[in-house]
Amino acid sequence: MNEPVRFNSRIRHHRAVEAACESGAGDLTRLLPLWPAEIADRSIAGREKLIATIERALRAERKRAKAGHWAYDLARHAALFRAWKRECAALIALRRLNASAHAKGLDISAGPPSKSEIESA
Repeated sequence: MNEPVRFNSRIRHHRAVEAACESGAGDLTRLLPLWPAEIADRSIAGREKLIATIERALRAERKRAKAGHWAYDLARHAALFRAWKRECAALIALRRLNASAHAKGLDISAGPPSKSEIESA
C-alpha cells in the first residue's frame, strides 16, 4: 500500500521540477546558443546534453573570471549556475521516476503514468 503513495509523490515532485524548468527555459535561451527544440527536449539524453552545454558555458565563464577579462559577467555566471543546479535536480528526479516505474513494470517512455496505471500496478 505504501508503494503507490511514494510513487505518486515522486511523480508530483517530478512535475514540480518540470514546472520550475519550464519557467527557467526563457533564461536558457538568453544564456546559451541553443535551438528551442534542444531546450524543450526533456528526455534523459536531452537533459544530459543540456547539462553538458551548461557546464561548458560555466567553464568558459570561470576562465573569463580568473583572467579578469572585460567580458566576464557575474550575473550571467550566477544565472548559468542556477540553471545548472535546476537541470541537475530535474535529471535526478527523472532518473528516480524512471527507476521506480521500471521496478513497478510501467513504461513511462511517453511520459509519466496516469493514475489508473499507478493504481493497477
